[in-house]
Amino acid sequence: MRKLFTLPLVAVALVLCTWAAPPLGRISSSQPFERNGVTVPVGGVASWPLFAGDVIVTHSAPATIVFRGGNRIVLEPNSELKIEKEAKDKKPAALLLHGSGKYFLGGTIVTLSTTAAIYLDGKNQGNPVTPAYQPLPSASPSR
Repeated sequence: MRKLFTLPLVAVALVLCTWAAPPLGRISSSQPFERNGVTVPVGGVASWPLFAGDVIVTHSAPATIVFRGGNRIVLEPNSELKIEKEAKDKKPAALLLHGSGKYFLGGTIVTLSTTAAIYLDGKNQGNPVTPAYQPLPSASPSR
């Protein structure tokens, strides 16, 4: 009887996983941080997946986000970053809500700003992510 229940449950889980968007990158820190309002413990897990819509808040230590293309953002302590999709072209964008951070694109370092987003090419599939400062329509730091 248990097998009859487990098999459909596994099938549903597999179908849902195929519809889920792949993570844009992975986030790690030496101290707990918040992801979407939930404190993330760092013990035992090297990194956590990062998706469009995630809001990351650091407290006592920086957090590093490594994107699929290998570029990264270092979010300094006491900072908040939102990964969102801009409605017009559906490209993921990183918007600093408060605090400070840097975006590392190969040998270039870009300081994050609370007034402009850095667009991340969601179609990169391992190619370099290209940043461009452009205001987002929803760029107001609302929660």
